[in-house]
Amino acid sequence: MPQGKLQDTLDAYQQSLAIAKSLAEQDKSNSGWQRDLAVSYSKVGNVLEAQGKLQEALDAYQEDLAISNPNFSSF
Repeated sequence: MPQGKLQDTLDAYQQSLAIAKSLAEQDKSNSGWQRDLAVSYSKVGNVLEAQGKLQEALDAYQEDLAISNPNFSSF
């Protein structure tokens, strides 16, 4: 995928992430919204990785893991 398309994709995923964060913060017990938030972080991480922004990708993947597996953050 051309670099310009990656940026467009990242922009769209970041907008989706902002919405998912807002919803997940409204109701932390809503597992569907928490899952959507984790998936959004993963998608952002995928694009950042493709762009070569490895530290930012790692940060996004760690956010995904912290939501998907809360016990992970204790390691």
